[in-house]
Amino acid sequence: MTAWSLRFLACGLALAMCAAPARAQEQLTFAAVTDLDTRIGAEVLRVAYAKLGIAINGKELPAARALALSNDGVLDGEINRIEGMEKLYPNLIRVPVAIGQMEGVVFTKGLNFPVTGWDSLRPYRIGTRIGLKFAEQGTAGMSVESVSTVEQSFAKLAAGRVDVVVEARLSGLWQLQLAGLRGIAPLEPPLVKFRLFHYLHKKHADLVPRITAVLEKMQADGQLQALRKEAIARYLGSAAPVIP
Repeated sequence: MTAWSLRFLACGLALAMCAAPARAQEQLTFAAVTDLDTRIGAEVLRVAYAKLGIAINGKELPAARALALSNDGVLDGEINRIEGMEKLYPNLIRVPVAIGQMEGVVFTKGLNFPVTGWDSLRPYRIGTRIGLKFAEQGTAGMSVESVSTVEQSFAKLAAGRVDVVVEARLSGLWQLQLAGLRGIAPLEPPLVKFRLFHYLHKKHADLVPRITAVLEKMQADGQLQALRKEAIARYLGSAAPVIP
């Protein structure tokens, strides 16, 4: 288990015990892809599930393997994914309240060209992550080199082994900070924008209306948005983009 997984578990347990000290703790384990969008989604869900007296923890996995284990019921679901995963993974149920928003952008190192949709990437060697579904679908049939992590994608870009990287904006900006990479930046405009949703395995179908109600209330009173904005600012500081 990684250091983040341990911190994630500890924070989740602490929140849940505060919310329901008198009952035995129910625990759920969700797939946690190693990127910033997932970490921010996890922070929102820790608070939401604590209101139900449920502790959650995350298991860090590559994106494609995470979906397979969630769909098989080995894990309890996904922290957050784009809409439509339930069509590809029929054992997953989408909780119908968006807990975040993701922008898919093109990162380059000194290369500048107009981003006019997916076809504008066709002349280039493209790096992306296995299991990053919007990138897999958008770059189908192009020259793509897929790796398991954000870190590996940007290492290839820094070394000149790919020309561009397609990645979620927040996760890309965070990786640039973590690795201290210079000269790499996102091009504008974004290729795509997606809302992010929490998914539960069908064995937890009874939980769907309960967590939906909690998230709807958090959204209505502004708590969900405040948690997200605070987390983005904490991770990215002055590099944080304005994303609702």
